[in-house]
Amino acid sequence: MSDLDVETLRPLLSDLLVAGTHKDITTRFEKMGLVGPSEEVATKAERVRILVETLTPSALEDAAAWVLDHMQPSATQRNGLQDVLWRNDGLVIEERTRREVTAAVPIEDFLHDQDRFEALLDRWWVLGGDDVFGDFFGGPPSVRKQIQQHVFQNPGDWSWEMLLDRLGAFETVDKRFVGFLEQVVSHAALPTEENQERVVSLVNPVLRKASLELREVDRSGGYPVYRLASTLTPSSRPKTVIFASSSKPDLRVSDAVAGEIEIVDAHDALVYDAPIGIDGLRFDALRRWWGAKTPGIDVEVAPRPLYDRLAASIPESSPPQSYLFWIYHKLYWDRIGSVPALLPEVWMHWDPKTIRERGARALLGQRMDFLILGPNNQRIVLEVDGSSHYTDEAGQPSPARYARNTQYDREMQLRNYTVYRFGGYELPDRERPMLMFADFFDRMFTRHHITIDP
Repeated sequence: MSDLDVETLRPLLSDLLVAGTHKDITTRFEKMGLVGPSEEVATKAERVRILVETLTPSALEDAAAWVLDHMQPSATQRNGLQDVLWRNDGLVIEERTRREVTAAVPIEDFLHDQDRFEALLDRWWVLGGDDVFGDFFGGPPSVRKQIQQHVFQNPGDWSWEMLLDRLGAFETVDKRFVGFLEQVVSHAALPTEENQERVVSLVNPVLRKASLELREVDRSGGYPVYRLASTLTPSSRPKTVIFASSSKPDLRVSDAVAGEIEIVDAHDALVYDAPIGIDGLRFDALRRWWGAKTPGIDVEVAPRPLYDRLAASIPESSPPQSYLFWIYHKLYWDRIGSVPALLPEVWMHWDPKTIRERGARALLGQRMDFLILGPNNQRIVLEVDGSSHYTDEAGQPSPARYARNTQYDREMQLRNYTVYRFGGYELPDRERPMLMFADFFDRMFTRHHITIDP
């Protein structure tokens, strides 16, 4: 994060965190896992200012993400925070492509419901209020007021391009425009699947000139869900993850470009081959996939059989690893469907970027205790270190084994994985209080912008 981003975040966070009473501020600090001055030594504004000024850039990002998830900032504040967090995040879509895509879509397709149309815009842009006082005193009308006049009261005044120009859509961060485009072709904006398909068919020829396209990655409520993807990456369904095997599968890369992994002997591994969308891989998506792949298992099977299947793959020789798996599901079992799937015993995670940068064989040495595939292509690894990770066969400290672990962490970070390590001593049995683990997972979800059902 640049110095400019840091200086942008500090006042935005200060204005938001100071809301309420001293007690509200104290509670807010505690929920964020931060410690600031108490009300006995400073005013509300001073308490917030002192805390915000001491936060590192990484902690500022975490705080901004927490505010977006747990507070209700105004549209201007929301977009200000998002613009910093989203800068240089995701696919790049240049201004020319944005304008050509916008020109390809007739705005009339979206005017069947004014409330729905404004809700679509409100999610991504700053429309302003109804400008009662602005009109009275001769001030400029808000974008919302202009939309009501030039889009609904006088249809044909504005095209999509004119409207998005007023909203700043052609200069905004890539992720905002991409998210808006994906929602434009969603059922939330278009009333029928036929309308969705027609608009996608108008947009994709323009996008493909920029090596992009809208692809159907899922279904929601019976309607297609589209996400923007690069046409430079495979459109086939590669073997995305090979996991949950009690012994090492025999794997070979037969076609790195197409993501073809030849499985000589999979043993009892699960081989996930469905698309992973922008929301990552949630437990419910994994459950539906597993039900469809497993004879005798109903697609709507309850979560317990899948949990048992995954748990059975963890080595009996590693009780701490089993405990971490158990506690994760114990903490979130009442809302397990929306929680990211915790994949155990991962032997391969396919990723085209890894292939291009590090060679095909780099994929075959990625054994992980646990892998979480989070939103926006985030990859989170949980490793449980028993004594064998830092001692030799005689039980003596081993610098060589410690060095091997640190090398593993460096390599994974270079491949854009985040690695969290647990010492086996932290995970002795199921009698240990769960508070520390609940706090860790809640903070991890906040850090990686993962939201789950309340």
